[in-house]
Amino acid sequence: MARPVPQSALRFPLSSIFGTETNVRLLRELARHGGQLTPSNLATRTKLALPSVVAALSSLVDTNVVAEVGTGRARLYNLKEAAPLFAPIQALFEAEEVRFAGIIDAVRDCAESFGDALVASWVFGSVARGEDQASSDFDIAFVATRDDDVSSIQNRGIDALSTSAEKLIFSPSINTFSVTDLKRLRDSGAPLWKAFLNEALVITGPRPEFIF
Repeated sequence: MARPVPQSALRFPLSSIFGTETNVRLLRELARHGGQLTPSNLATRTKLALPSVVAALSSLVDTNVVAEVGTGRARLYNLKEAAPLFAPIQALFEAEEVRFAGIIDAVRDCAESFGDALVASWVFGSVARGEDQASSDFDIAFVATRDDDVSSIQNRGIDALSTSAEKLIFSPSINTFSVTDLKRLRDSGAPLWKAFLNEALVITGPRPEFIF
């Protein structure tokens, strides 16, 4: 595979700033924190290997968007507020947070629209585990109070989330169960029940183990 033709770092600094996933994860954490962090702190927060963090921080300091203070193990890093791209970078990560919060709010609003007919709603699957890819579904579990309401809640939920899904660009996959269905899953030791116990992010109602 041919190597990309180099571009001007002065004219196109974002190519270097956002050039690797490690850089992006470090910048995101520095933006979230808003203060100074050590390489060890950043490695823990980003779940990256310390040598990779140290190397990436060095390159980010060179791009002039990250400031380095101190020497040796006492070195601290933060986003450089005087940098011309500081505000746009900060705004980009804030927009990322707002978008995900909007997705959660849309699911919550949908769940709450069913009133007492819905016992609980959870996110599960790859998104709940933090392992999703760009093409992954956003798995949602709705728990209906009555068996007779499962089909109605399933269909109405799909319709209710369609607009938000298009606007916020995500792929909701609604899975509606009754309390009776969950009891069967629990009593049979089904993998799906175990996934609910291990992964469920509660949107409304109780956690899976407290449904009954």
